[in-house]
Amino acid sequence: MRKNWPREKSRFWIVEPELGIAGARNLDTLVSGKYIAVEPGDGEPEKTFEGLETPPEQQPNLGLKVTLVADHLGSLKKGRHILLP
Repeated sequence: MRKNWPREKSRFWIVEPELGIAGARNLDTLVSGKYIAVEPGDGEPEKTFEGLETPPEQQPNLGLKVTLVADHLGSLKKGRHILLP
């Protein structure tokens, strides 16, 4: 029996390559493949989690919210960082 289950408030997401105007991220996954990343939480051991759609640093509830309206999406993805001058 496993003793070290992930804890409550742990967060999981899939890491995959990203290419866009702002640069490239996670290019190693082009060779190694996608993988599941975890941000450990605290609390009681837990066996069931719901994965995040984007990494925690890209979650829309953090920081300034900006709504981009455009006729063509291009290389932008939901949750992508936007750099303002």
